[in-house]
Amino acid sequence: MFFPKIKVPFPSALFGVKRPSIAISVFTALAGMAVFAKTSEPDFAREVLPILSEKCFVCHGPDAKEDELKLTSHDEAVLLRDGAQAINPKELADSLLLARIADKKDPMPPVDEKPLTES
Repeated sequence: MFFPKIKVPFPSALFGVKRPSIAISVFTALAGMAVFAKTSEPDFAREVLPILSEKCFVCHGPDAKEDELKLTSHDEAVLLRDGAQAINPKELADSLLLARIADKKDPMPPVDEKPLTES
């Protein structure tokens, strides 16, 4: 099986992050999308949507206002908003979702929400 070479600068930036397991979980799911994108269509609904549904839909789900970020579908998650994408499938390290997970001042999901597990 061929695995394409992926530039992965993000994990090295995790040191010092209060909740690296969240970033690692989402990054792993997104990286999986990138690896399989070269060989097959990524299965957003099976691999990524369950994580987003459990952790993000309270604020970014079907009931989000029209001008707010929705993560309910692949199209919504990759939609360009204000020059950025929540998930940038071509350059995962540039995904706003990963930046917000690692943000120490205003992380997503908020600190008072249930954190992701490493599995």
